[in-house]
Amino acid sequence: QRCGVVNVDKITPIQGRKDPDADHENDKESKYVCVDYNSIPECPEDYNLTHELLNKIAVLKLNGGLGTTMGCRGPKSVIEVRDRLTFLDLSVKQVEFLNTKYGVDVPLILMNSFNTESATERILSKYADHNLKIFTFTQHYFPCIDKQTMSPIPTGPITKETEDQWYPPGHGNVYQSLVDSGLLEKLLGQGR
Repeated sequence: QRCGVVNVDKITPIQGRKDPDADHENDKESKYVCVDYNSIPECPEDYNLTHELLNKIAVLKLNGGLGTTMGCRGPKSVIEVRDRLTFLDLSVKQVEFLNTKYGVDVPLILMNSFNTESATERILSKYADHNLKIFTFTQHYFPCIDKQTMSPIPTGPITKETEDQWYPPGHGNVYQSLVDSGLLEKLLGQGR
C-alpha cells in the first residue's frame, strides 16, 4: 500500500517525450513525468492519520459512456463483469469497504452524460442501504457540426428529439462540469 504523496520537486521529466497538447516546449509543467513506484512512501500504519486523510477525499468515476459496442443498452457501468456484479457494483463495494474499515465517509461521485443520467439515477436506488453517499452530476453537451457547412447541426436547445444532434465532450470536461454543477464547492466546504 502506497500513500501517493510525492515530492513534486523530485519528479523529473521523461527525456525525449513531451505532452502532445503542450504549446510550449520549454514549459516544465507540460512534460510527461514518471515516478518510481518504490520512491513513493509507504502509508503509515497510523489508523487516526488514515482516518483523517480518507475523510478528505472523494472518489470520482466517469459514467457518461454507453455500452452499445458491448451489447449494453445504457451506461457501461451496469455491464456485469464478474460474479453477477457490474462495474458500478464493484466501485460501490470498493468505496464502501474504505468507509466501513476506517469509519469514514468517502463519497462516490459519478459524472454522467445526458445519455446516462436518467438510467443511472434509476439504478442508484439499489445502493440506498449501502455505507456510502453517492453524488452525481451531468457533464456538458455540445452541438454536432455539419461536415460540409462546418455549422452546428441543432437549431435549438437539446430535447429528447434532438439528442442525436448533440454529444458529450468526454473526459476532459470533468473539471469544468464539476465546478459548474456546484458539487466541487460543496466538497471543498466539507474539507475535501
